[in-house]
Amino acid sequence: MGYDLAANRGQQQEANIETAIPARRSRVTPQFHDAAKYRWRNLVECLFMKLKD
Repeated sequence: MGYDLAANRGQQQEANIETAIPARRSRVTPQFHDAAKYRWRNLVECLFMKLKD
């Protein structure tokens, strides 16, 4: 959720990248994110973290 900045979201939209991170709770206009893709992304990140250790 730390990457939920208007500038980041704008760059993603310009590059036609789907957002896979949830918006911050304090955001005035909630943004859509794909929960299934977020789960898979988190799983892959944790896998690489374990492999690095």
